[in-house]
Amino acid sequence: GYTLLSTLSRQDIRQRAEAAVTNVRAEMYRVSKLALAGHAGAPATPDAPTPAQQQAAIRAALDLAAADRPARDQLVEIATAATEEARQHVQQHDLITLPEGPVRVILMPEFQRGFAVAYCDSPGPLERHLDTFYAVSPIPDDWSEQQATSFLREYNNRATLDIAVHEAMPGHYVQIFHSNRYPSTLRAVLGSGSFVEGWAVYAEEMMCEQGFRATDPLYRLSQLKVQLRTITNSIIDQAIHVDGMTQEQMMAFLTQTAFTSAPVISARSPT
Repeated sequence: GYTLLSTLSRQDIRQRAEAAVTNVRAEMYRVSKLALAGHAGAPATPDAPTPAQQQAAIRAALDLAAADRPARDQLVEIATAATEEARQHVQQHDLITLPEGPVRVILMPEFQRGFAVAYCDSPGPLERHLDTFYAVSPIPDDWSEQQATSFLREYNNRATLDIAVHEAMPGHYVQIFHSNRYPSTLRAVLGSGSFVEGWAVYAEEMMCEQGFRATDPLYRLSQLKVQLRTITNSIIDQAIHVDGMTQEQMMAFLTQTAFTSAPVISARSPT
């Protein structure tokens, strides 16, 4: 059926989301075992872990990924290199027809900052000749080193690479390019936001299925963490608005279940 005409109830969606959380965390544990192999002091990774063992192993592997992060003034350069790496993989594996010109990676305009680390700013269907911008938020000059480090641990080099896949190659940039090329302007104008976002999330998983960074378990782990956040967002959306979830409960759920850092949650959450 059509997603926007779904007969799923709120409870159905919640049940599916909770099952997806379990499945994604199980895959994160499997990948974490690979990433932690041979590391001195790594936590135990038995084949049948307890919840505490699963949590500790995933957290330890994510800490390895977080340690490989850009300098506070190098986000745009890292994002540009990540976009090119993803583009080359798409092109070499002939996954989809790419736009003729490159996406332009820019510093996010100041008035847009504070809501997301990055976004894709594509031209509308009536302005197809214009450039597409992949805007990346810089670290504010007034942030302390502690604030910057917390942010960059979350948006480390591998997480930035996954964001480039989502926002640009072959995510939003490529999908909206094809949408704008369609002969029917009406169809392009009446695009589906659910499809646009769904395509980008699908693109992240598809790239892994097609061998992107296949020998790098920490990249797969970083991609799964972003996927987990997407799933947990669907849970807190209804839990806050319908079930009375408090700010404290939300913070505990996202920090423990989704491994999101508290400063990042606070920056993205309404007060």
